[in-house]
Amino acid sequence: MTNEYISYYNFVKSNNKKSIFSNPGTEQLVNAIAGNEKMKKFNFASKEEEKVAKIYMRMFFALAVIRLCRGESLGVARQKSLEQMNEYLKTKEHSSDPTSKYLVKFKEQFHPEIAKINMKDQENSKKKLKIDAGLAKQLEQAFAKEFKQCLKALDEMSQKHTMETALGKTSTEIKNANSYPRLGNFEQQNTQKLLQQVLGQHIMNQRAA
Repeated sequence: MTNEYISYYNFVKSNNKKSIFSNPGTEQLVNAIAGNEKMKKFNFASKEEEKVAKIYMRMFFALAVIRLCRGESLGVARQKSLEQMNEYLKTKEHSSDPTSKYLVKFKEQFHPEIAKINMKDQENSKKKLKIDAGLAKQLEQAFAKEFKQCLKALDEMSQKHTMETALGKTSTEIKNANSYPRLGNFEQQNTQKLLQQVLGQHIMNQRAA
């Protein structure tokens, strides 16, 4: 039996074409943060659990990109973003709704992966993002908006479960409930152009062969 592997970028990118993660220009950033590594494909008990995991990863990578745009090194950006996600998860540890449980469960799988990458990727850990300040600021704003959209989506999913429990809805009613809100709805007309600029400026030097 062979292990299945999946790239971090393909795992976190959104199906929503307006999301910053749907643009191929983001791939270089995400893969640089991930140390150009591959990870074992996570297995999920349900589609909702997988959806929560994808949102969680998008939040982490958004934080890391924001920190890179603010001038932090790659290694520091990874580590500090994990710490920020840990702080966020502290608010979910004692919640009983499924969304919060999925978040805590996925954190226990995902964080060791990133910590391991940060330890192994000494070659690139001190590298910084080399783009002009104006472009960095605009990218920071775009990823900050993505992060807020993810937070909002998770909160609404938790609230939906809480309401369903309170109302005593049946499984059939839950299945037929309105779908969750779309994520990462960017209206900035220049996002694709910005990412193309980033790609053209060689954000991160590729790992030596």
